[in-house]
Order: sequence, then C-alpha cells, then structure tokens
Amino acid sequence: MKKIKYILITIVFSVLFGSCSTIIAIYQIATWKPKILVDLDIKVYSVYKNGKFTRDGLKEKEITKLGYQIVDDYGLYLYNGRIGTRGEYSKIIFYDDIKITINNKTVVIPKNKIKEKKITDIGYVYDYSIEPLKFDEFSTESFIIDLGTIEIVEKDGKIVKEKRKIPPIMLKNTINIYWLENAFHPNSVDTYYYYWLDKYKGEFGDAKTIYFNPELVKIPNDIKKIIENKKKLSNIEQKVGETWQGKVITNDTNLNIRTWEKVDE
Repeated sequence: MKKIKYILITIVFSVLFGSCSTIIAIYQIATWKPKILVDLDIKVYSVYKNGKFTRDGLKEKEITKLGYQIVDDYGLYLYNGRIGTRGEYSKIIFYDDIKITINNKTVVIPKNKIKEKKITDIGYVYDYSIEPLKFDEFSTESFIIDLGTIEIVEKDGKIVKEKRKIPPIMLKNTINIYWLENAFHPNSVDTYYYYWLDKYKGEFGDAKTIYFNPELVKIPNDIKKIIENKKKLSNIEQKVGETWQGKVITNDTNLNIRTWEKVDE
C-alpha cells in the first residue's frame, strides 16, 4: 500500500513539474522580443588524408558539410569532450586509446577512461577529459582528434560501421551572429555572420563580450544599410499591378538576409 501511495505521489509531482516546465516554455516564447543572438559551436573543419589535412574541396563558408560527411562515412558526431553516434542504439567499440592534439601538445585518453552513457531519445554518447589541455568555446586553435580503430554495432550485435581506422579529424570553433524575429520559428533567421572563429576579426565586437551580452553587437555599416533597407521595404504598401518577390542577400561569411525586390513587368 505504501509503495502504491509513493508511486502515485511521484506521478502527480512529475505531471505537475512537467506542466510547469511546459507553461514556462510557452510563456517565454509568447513574450519573446526580436533580438540578436550569438552562438559559439565546434564543427568539423578538415580530415587527414594523403599526409595532410584537407576539406575535400569544400569552401571555407561551407561550415557544416564536412560534419555531415563524417556522419555519413563514419557514423560519428564529434565534439570537445564528447563523441556521439548516429542511431539511438548504436554503440562504439574502441580498439585504441584516443589522442587529442591542441597547439602541438597531445594528450592520450586510455580507452578504458572513456565514459559511455545513454541519453533518452538521442542514443549513446562517449565522454572524455582532455586535461591537462584546455579548450573552450572561445578557443581559436585547432582541435585534432585521433580515434584510432573503432567499430560501431547495434545492441543486438549487428555491425553498423565495420572495424576500421578513422583518420585524424580537425575541429574548429565557429561564431554565429543572427537576428531571430519569431521564437515560434527558430530556423527562420537573418544571419549576419557565420564563420570560423579563428578567422573572425571582431567586426561585430569582441567575441566573448557579445556572446554573453548580444545586445552589445555592433553591426557594420554595410550590413546596417541592408537591414534598414529591408525595414523600409517591409513598410511599403504593394500597389495594384506591382509584383514583388523574395530576395536573399549573401556574402562570403554567410550573411543571409531575406528581403524583397520589385519585379519589372
């Protein structure tokens, strides 16, 4: 009887706290004000092939493509301190110790020190420490991970990715500065800058400062003019017989501002 009572209380509290979290999330979205946001994230930059690191012909501005290629080729998601797999029940078998190199200094992580854990609805992840090396979201150095030989299997033993040596892979931090108009549509944004952090020259302000205080972002004059022109076009009433179409303004650092232009008949 006590056990049943405990279970019922647990269920009630779970529902209550779950509902509270949902209500808070809805409130935050409903009270959202358009704003500039700054994200810092680590991405795959290059792969070691034929004696050198290469981007396989990808342009510098193609930030995410090589990461997708690594997922397709090796079934891996790579981060600073964590490795993930594609597939909720895919597990990695490590045959070698991991090596991490930053600034020509290498740390070896014994394979028995890699910690496996299961994240609900995501899959297995493998956490590791790079101590005494240091690397955080503001680091501009390259982060090279050498996994050695691995194999990826399902929980029933089915082989997902056969046993093979993974080439050393270089990761780098990126900085993404963007305008989010509507929290209900988080993927509909105007991107002002999305590039590799080591190439960032501080055009929008110091990276650490604007990451913690995005309201301090300083928009360069050329981009400011584009934004101001977009606002003007948004306020123009379309006249009978006029035709307008969408237009996207881009550049080499992934500027991506959606605006409009009038089409001459």
